[in-house]
Amino acid sequence: KNIRMISLKAQGPGSILHISFNQDNSCFACGEHDGFFVADACPLKERFRREFDGGFGEVEMLNKCNILALVGGGANPQYPKNKVIIWDDYQVQSITELAFQSDVKAVRMRKDRIVVVLEKRTDIYDFVELKLLDQIETFNNPLGLCGLSAETDLVLACLGEKVGEVRIDLYKQNRTYTLPAHATAITQLVLNQSGTRLATASEKGTMVRLWDTLNGKKVAEYRRGTQTAIITSISFNRESTMICVASSTGTIHIYSCDENIENQTSSFAVFKGWMPLAGDVWSAKKIYINEQNAIAAFGEKEGNKHIVIGKNNKRGEEEKRRKRKKKTKKGDRIDLTHLFLVLCASGKYYKYSFTDGASECHLEETYMFAGRHG
Repeated sequence: KNIRMISLKAQGPGSILHISFNQDNSCFACGEHDGFFVADACPLKERFRREFDGGFGEVEMLNKCNILALVGGGANPQYPKNKVIIWDDYQVQSITELAFQSDVKAVRMRKDRIVVVLEKRTDIYDFVELKLLDQIETFNNPLGLCGLSAETDLVLACLGEKVGEVRIDLYKQNRTYTLPAHATAITQLVLNQSGTRLATASEKGTMVRLWDTLNGKKVAEYRRGTQTAIITSISFNRESTMICVASSTGTIHIYSCDENIENQTSSFAVFKGWMPLAGDVWSAKKIYINEQNAIAAFGEKEGNKHIVIGKNNKRGEEEKRRKRKKKTKKGDRIDLTHLFLVLCASGKYYKYSFTDGASECHLEETYMFAGRHG
């Protein structure tokens, strides 16, 4: 389940204040000016809603359990913006809190850790005792960027102390290092579920880079476009074989991280090295929505398997296993149907599907999951 939580912060009167997926994208939480709610992501269904007089700028879920981390937000915050409220929704009340001298920019949780991101520092707490375990000084971090692995091995990714730098903490190996990810300020920083892969983007918004966290090496580099844009989210699928990228241009890009789906390359790739952009890797699939502030992530459940007759496949033993289960003929290839979801600051929800072998993405559903109000 290699999908890290991603979040959106909206600005302006009448807007949603916060949207974030949980660790496996099965649910999402929404902070509004007068409360918050949690919903199943696919199929879309509201799980519970809590109404207050004030707003919420952070609503962090811990998988599907009853514990949430809340931070006040908006012009009339329900709680001070420098406090993290640990909320038990079974009891429908706050059970404890953490206070800081500056505003909280983001919160990340797993069953044994709570990570609180401040503008120039990241604090790591033991979840049970709320004991401070580590404090990391960082570069200016107004977006609250931080990656936390959700599986057994604890891996943390946060900003380094210099512009464009990422710090990686591999706690099981007791190892820390920094990597120069970009020349300009970082605006996206996302770990997969196991913490073995890191995806980053800078304020230029033209490239997405993929890193191996175990050795700090760049695995791949993908071009989003040539014009500057804000990349609003990056998400891995559960196997870390694809990433989904949303941007302020209203485009959602799907990039393949393995050979099963081919990314696009320039027809001038043979001139790589002396012709700009010639060797760049572009997205395998792309859609456009009329939204400038949205997040996108792969759906929790894998879709149907489609047998493509007579086309060879290079997926190795895993693909052979799937073929045996489906009793396909020799030389057939299995195409999988994938889902990805888009949540917008306008309150719109989109669900798209695509198969490995198809060039187009198909709109399956669209709803309003939250209304605009002032």
